[in-house]
Amino acid sequence: MRFSDAERQHLQAQAKAADLSLAHLIARRALADQSTAMSADARVEQLDSAIDELAATRSELAAWGNNLNQVARRLNTDGTFLTSSAKDFLAAAPALLDQVQAKVEHVDEAVHRIARRRGRA
Repeated sequence: MRFSDAERQHLQAQAKAADLSLAHLIARRALADQSTAMSADARVEQLDSAIDELAATRSELAAWGNNLNQVARRLNTDGTFLTSSAKDFLAAAPALLDQVQAKVEHVDEAVHRIARRRGRA
């Protein structure tokens, strides 16, 4: 195939953004079913959105990890187990674990969406 310099630069930029070789990008587009094909810009925007969602959820889960470390440190202050603090934590633990599980499921769903968009699931 022949392209003008401007066309080639445009295609190379799109291939780079999609993390594909130029040949792979052109082959994908040539073989795509036009009735279901999504514009490259729309796909990139959807993937960027999913990646942002994953990054935000990852940050929330990291904060949970930090909080759990603080709880463990508090429960074991000076090598002694503080019974009153442990009872308070155990009372709250089921709700906290439900929240963490919901966040993990959120990450799983986002990963599956990205995989489907990339044609890997």
